[in-house]
Amino acid sequence: MHPRTALAQRKDGIVLFLVIDGRQMEIGGSKGADLLEVIEILTRYRAYNAVNFDGGASTTLVVNNKLYNKPCGYGGTGERRVPNA
Repeated sequence: MHPRTALAQRKDGIVLFLVIDGRQMEIGGSKGADLLEVIEILTRYRAYNAVNFDGGASTTLVVNNKLYNKPCGYGGTGERRVPNA
């Protein structure tokens, strides 16, 4: 199980962002997800097209300089440096 990042689109044009934390069981956090679980979640939200991006420690969701998840980082040391998009 790992942190995951995915982007999907529904047939009505709505875009979905999926960010799943992981590797944090020892601190009472998320265990992460496998690809089948990502598919199940996106299907539940009626995704039509989807892409699974790099996950793991680079799974981070920031909007307007606000962090919305808890990245696992390198050995729990915080967020991994990643480019923005």
